[in-house]
Amino acid sequence: MVDSAVRLLSYAFFAIALVFAAVAWTLDDVFFFRLATEALIFGGLALSVDLLLGRTGLLPLGQALFFGFGAYVSALVLKHLAPSLPLAMFIVLISSTVVGLLGGVIAIRAKGVYFALISFGLAQVVSKVVFNTRELGASDGLIGVPAPVWLGASSCSCCWAWRRCWPSCCG
Repeated sequence: MVDSAVRLLSYAFFAIALVFAAVAWTLDDVFFFRLATEALIFGGLALSVDLLLGRTGLLPLGQALFFGFGAYVSALVLKHLAPSLPLAMFIVLISSTVVGLLGGVIAIRAKGVYFALISFGLAQVVSKVVFNTRELGASDGLIGVPAPVWLGASSCSCCWAWRRCWPSCCG
């Protein structure tokens, strides 16, 4: 019963994000593109919590570690290697897998509240390291990250991402 309700809500959430994207596409309005993009991003974050809490019973308080790690690695790849979206996605996939395996070795043996505290502690340690490392932007964050290039076009506008990425990802 609960599983079907969660599945129905996830489909509804995804459909609402697509409606925002369609409205934005029609009106050529950046606000609705950003709203739809953020809805899908946070929906993915919520699905990561559902995967661990709903399927295994482990409360993940440190999923922000992987959320932020992927964002930082992709920004570093775009800034220092090449402004290529596929390259950034590939490097994020590989590096997140390695970090996930290392974090899993540390946290997976714990159960209950101990798993929650260990995962939260790992996220806080990485957060403090990034916050205090000048090469990673420190407290200012990363500045000067270029817009990614995919399929030969720059993604300077939010409309680009939906118009270029959606058809190639879904069809």
